Amino acid sequence: MYNKNTNYESTAEVNKDVQFLINHGILDVTQIHDKVKMLERQKYLEMHPYAISQLKDGRWQTHFKDGEKGRIEKRLKSKGELEDYIVQFYKEKYDVPTVQDCFDEWNDRRLRLNTISESTHHRYVQQFKQCYAPLANLKIKDLTGDMIQDFLEEQIAVHNLKAKSFSNLKTITRGMLKYAKKHKLIQFPVEEILADLDISGKEFKKVAKKDSEKAFTEEEYIIMLDYLIKNIDIHNLGILLMLVTGIRVGELVSLKYSDFHNATKFQITKTETKYTDSEGKWHREIKDSPKTDAGRRIVFIPDKFDWILDELKKINPEGEYIFERNHQRMSTDAIRKRQYRICKQLHIPPKSPHKCRKSFISMMLDNHVDKNFILQQVGHTDISCSEKYYHENIKSDQRKKEILNDLPAFQAS
Repeated sequence: MYNKNTNYESTAEVNKDVQFLINHGILDVTQIHDKVKMLERQKYLEMHPYAISQLKDGRWQTHFKDGEKGRIEKRLKSKGELEDYIVQFYKEKYDVPTVQDCFDEWNDRRLRLNTISESTHHRYVQQFKQCYAPLANLKIKDLTGDMIQDFLEEQIAVHNLKAKSFSNLKTITRGMLKYAKKHKLIQFPVEEILADLDISGKEFKKVAKKDSEKAFTEEEYIIMLDYLIKNIDIHNLGILLMLVTGIRVGELVSLKYSDFHNATKFQITKTETKYTDSEGKWHREIKDSPKTDAGRRIVFIPDKFDWILDELKKINPEGEYIFERNHQRMSTDAIRKRQYRICKQLHIPPKSPHKCRKSFISMMLDNHVDKNFILQQVGHTDISCSEKYYHENIKSDQRKKEILNDLPAFQAS
């Protein structure tokens, strides 16, 4: 039986037990909701210091304290209507949510509806804490459009935000304010306020990276392939599979043998996600959907590397997931650490698993691969995204010189 005196260490544990009771029919959600509403209503009625009485004409009467007029009278047709008015009066007076309340409601609701992942939910919480601390305890009704505009524009300088971080900040601001507007807590037009921000690209922090840090050069790519082929183990096979297909590391560690159609074709339907619980502890789990809608796709392996699947089966023939060690699924961190170690060993500037993906996409673009195939292979929706954010200069100095020397004008001279 449920014990209301149980000592819980976290809200998550309480929610888990409540969900168990609901799932097993011990608690009825409708009854719980009605009970909460009834207790809430009683709380507001008890705040009211004036008597409620019925007049000779059948109407019901009470009084309210007004700061300017003193005591004012209110009459309505029924006692229920008058009590409803009292409840609404005190709700508006005492229960106006803060900016923090609106953000939490919006962010938590999106998580409950599975429109964002645990990791995205956590990232939004962290960014809100970073930027919104000065406004968090302000009543949402006291916000104005001008205040929001000034605040957002200041955050770029205060936190040295890059364009992507500022875009995330706008996302949580838009969501939070639209939630407030829907519940009639603010009146100003949210989209117009955000559209009128006085911000140019020059204001964002620029992080300059050398070409050698952005992706594997063609020479480094060949060196990595050669090393991985000659030093086969489950970590290296994972890195090799990323290099020759362009898949994300989170997609890699979520693969199962059932995802493979044959040795040169497999499907992406899942990815690893990570989040922190109420106690700040990190958790990693497999989400039954890829990072984006376009991420659900069929991926091809070049024929020259069709042996990778057989080698994986030799190492881990019966695991639930392909990439396991000691019967435990490998995390993205395990792959990442191994790749950094290999780069150091081969005297290659350190590259994360994401650089495998950027290198793969750069090679396909450099070799004029059909753009629709590129989108399907890597799970992008727009080739401009691939070209703008993933196309890096990976050619060697010698190859750059050869390209220049082959130009017709220089041939003629």
